[in-house]
Amino acid sequence: MNVFSLYVRPIIGLLAIFSLFRTFMAVRQGRLAVSRLLVPGAVALLMIGSYVSIVSRSLAITIAVLFDLALLLLAFLAVRQPANPGPTTVESRIYRALCRFFPEGFSRIVSVELAVMAAAPNALKHFFSYESPAWNSYTEAAKIKMLVLFIPLALVPDLFLTELVLRSEALWVRLLLVALSIYGCFWIWGIYASMVERRHEIYGDRLIVHRGLLGSVEFVVGEVASWNVLPDKTTIRNARRSPGKPFDLAVGGVPAVLLQLRHPVSGSSLFGLRRTATEFIVPTDRPHELVSKISMLQT
Repeated sequence: MNVFSLYVRPIIGLLAIFSLFRTFMAVRQGRLAVSRLLVPGAVALLMIGSYVSIVSRSLAITIAVLFDLALLLLAFLAVRQPANPGPTTVESRIYRALCRFFPEGFSRIVSVELAVMAAAPNALKHFFSYESPAWNSYTEAAKIKMLVLFIPLALVPDLFLTELVLRSEALWVRLLLVALSIYGCFWIWGIYASMVERRHEIYGDRLIVHRGLLGSVEFVVGEVASWNVLPDKTTIRNARRSPGKPFDLAVGGVPAVLLQLRHPVSGSSLFGLRRTATEFIVPTDRPHELVSKISMLQT
């Protein structure tokens, strides 16, 4: 009996049973939906069956593959559902669908990753098509734009060197490194595409500022007390060091505007992490047009 069968599998099984028990108590108290019992229950049964040799390794792998396919199907159905009135995002819809079955932290991470992968195929289209810069765009001179071509071009020699250096390693190690390299390329593509597609928005009396999938903030335009144009990286760097500790949404290579609000507002960063601030560094290809837009909306 190997180490996995002797120690690891029983520990995973006990953790799965403990998670199932905690979820059951939360469901019983009305804090979670009954559907949240599905995943920990399936994992607990799978581990118990594997430990007593009822579930074979091939069956466990089959169930894991079906689980991944079900996850992708759930995300696809969430994306295809009609959006709620008002501003909404792909990851928020996926997140709401996943939360029916998975913990919030897991759902938040997976929803963002799936949204990145969904946006990635559009990166090259956006790179080669000209889109007129405006007050609500922030990718005209973005440094990440150059990575859209550089990363794939560097990927081929990188994979060749990996195969050359690690030829003596196990096949799964080489395949894992190849998969990680391709995944990294798609991740850069997805982030760039999300920046192009998610321009700043005005919805009623509210301004919604984006940095692609990496962050956003929403506030009433009337809350803007003052602003300061940041035309280059030096002024942006100095703004980051200000005593107000601004929420940084800046994009490398792109001008920005430092907005100071009258009251604190909560901004969202990667994977839904939030921080409250009264100052926000907002990227924009046309900072003076953004300032004029805010000024016009306040009158």
